[in-house]
Amino acid sequence: MSKYVKEVNECLLKIQQGDQAQFEELYKMTANHLRSTAAMYLSNKDFVDDVLSEAYKKVYTYNESFDYEQDGFNWLCKIVQNVALSKNAAEKRAAFLEEEYRKNLELRYLRDEFADAEFNSILSVLDEPDRSIAYRWFFLGETQEEIGRDHVVSKVAVCKRLKRICKKLKNYMDDE
Repeated sequence: MSKYVKEVNECLLKIQQGDQAQFEELYKMTANHLRSTAAMYLSNKDFVDDVLSEAYKKVYTYNESFDYEQDGFNWLCKIVQNVALSKNAAEKRAAFLEEEYRKNLELRYLRDEFADAEFNSILSVLDEPDRSIAYRWFFLGETQEEIGRDHVVSKVAVCKRLKRICKKLKNYMDDE
């Protein structure tokens, strides 16, 4: 075991024994190395300090479970690596959700444009409650439960009406 690793292990052991001042010493001793490790694993380098902060929180939380006979520096690096990889995954999820939200807004806009322009003439064959149900179901993307709540009917009743509406619209379009 190298001298550096022994020093890190001594700090971790002292922290386990309740010497909280050693946590600051551990930070001074390892922060630059761990910052480099975080940068190596992160896809967005802007999050290096966030990852480092989260990693030190985990070190503080899980220090009791660390076996000081093992390589403490490697343990710290592994924590930083895991936090960085989790941050990357979270960023990918956030980017995906943002893209999906943007696409959904575009679709809703296109559906509204189409509804206003073309579909109004087709919907005119329906009476007002059915027209409202069809518009809300097909163009606003509301659930049958939401529609039923506003029309004071059950979800099952909305489902049956939608089937009847679809049949009417299909017959109308076939006749055209």
